[in-house]
Amino acid sequence: MNPVFEELKQIYAGRVDVIKVNADDSQPLVKQLGVLGIPTTIVYRNGEEIGRRTGAMSRSDLQSMFEAALSEGPIKIPAMSRTSRYARLFIALVLFGMGLTLDPSWLFFIFSMIVLFLAVYDLIPGVTDFRDKMILKLLRAAAEADVDGRE
Repeated sequence: MNPVFEELKQIYAGRVDVIKVNADDSQPLVKQLGVLGIPTTIVYRNGEEIGRRTGAMSRSDLQSMFEAALSEGPIKIPAMSRTSRYARLFIALVLFGMGLTLDPSWLFFIFSMIVLFLAVYDLIPGVTDFRDKMILKLLRAAAEADVDGRE
């Protein structure tokens, strides 16, 4: 992703700041930001986080995030790329089809519903907010356990 970041950094020079952090060299910052996977792209507007995505992204996805940072209105950055969403939807469809033709069908239906949920969870109001709150609680608990372990 580095070449794309460098290209977009030049295109958006003076309007968007791009800061790269090496997770290996900056463990306290990574923990403070709640980064759970690498690479993670976090977008801030006026000092407030407006979105994040974990995993490699295409140029158009990164450009959309830059545009979101520049816009004034509320922007929801999708948690996954279109390709990932379509792949999950396809897998859910295949599992559902297997449930129609194979035994034990109930098992395939359950798996297809789980994968379907994983394909659209970020589009359901409240689900991503709940997920973010749970992640923050886990991070706080881990930080407290880390502090207690040092004492």
